[in-house]
Amino acid sequence: MRTVVRTLRADDTHDEPDRLPLSDAAARLIGTLQIERGIEVTSTIRAADPVDDACASTVLSVLKEVLLNAARHAPGMPVMLRLETTASGVHLTVTNRAIGIRVVRGRWHRLRTGRRGRARPTPRRQHPVIPPVPNQQALPQSARSRTGAIVALVIGAALTVSGPVIGILIGSFALVPHALGYGENAAHLAPTATIEIDADDSVLLLAPVADLVHAAHGGCTGATADGAVADISYEPAGTLNTLVNGTRYESFARVTAGEPGTYTLACHTPVDVIAAPTFELGTVVGTLGWRTAGGLIVSVPGVVLAIIGTVRLARTPKSV
Repeated sequence: MRTVVRTLRADDTHDEPDRLPLSDAAARLIGTLQIERGIEVTSTIRAADPVDDACASTVLSVLKEVLLNAARHAPGMPVMLRLETTASGVHLTVTNRAIGIRVVRGRWHRLRTGRRGRARPTPRRQHPVIPPVPNQQALPQSARSRTGAIVALVIGAALTVSGPVIGILIGSFALVPHALGYGENAAHLAPTATIEIDADDSVLLLAPVADLVHAAHGGCTGATADGAVADISYEPAGTLNTLVNGTRYESFARVTAGEPGTYTLACHTPVDVIAAPTFELGTVVGTLGWRTAGGLIVSVPGVVLAIIGTVRLARTPKSV
């Protein structure tokens, strides 16, 4: 114990106790550590009785070490300190509420005459702080909450990614009947062909790109068995182009029916001509667009679930 006291004295960096009373030196030491280490100290100092230099130096060294330990092992936790001198000695009590930090209590006797330079601390009692018992039911609940958050995150991510993709796939499959119907309604004029046309509806006449200069809408006719005549007009080549048996065809004429019926089409041209229904962009865009929009709507709950799962996962503590 004497070796410990000598060591504490050797590390003493505060004001010399023989120049300041113990109460003033302790107050200055506490203020200095509060500024340097950010310690929140609530102190009660009652040191009216005179204390010799050796005892004061020991008390200040112990006080400094205890406060430094509190700052090092329980930063930010308030410290309560009580320093009191009585006829029997100096009493120092330092406590805080951090788990695992024990209450430090000590008492130092004044030095007897003829034994200067030696201080004798009395035995101290340590009061261990019992750690709180973990809530055994909270751990399974935490694990369940974390599992639920992960499930919500996975389902939300799957819906967010798969919703638009599924919508596009369904829209693409819905276009297959339109494509098949378009191919079935196309007919070669060799030299004539019959095709059904609704009232105010129309079909396009196409010729191979290489022979397009020889195709003229004026040499084509269209009529029903009842004598109804279709109107045939010029149509730009860029209106419709398609590939038939490896040959590229482009439009050159439009046949518009005045009334519904089966029309016999004929073209007195030296080139191969086919009749095909008009390409309705609205049908394609509408069919594909509505399915894609449905996929996006499905992805909205997925985004919400992903956000909820992420937030819950971030707030749920990990099970130990």
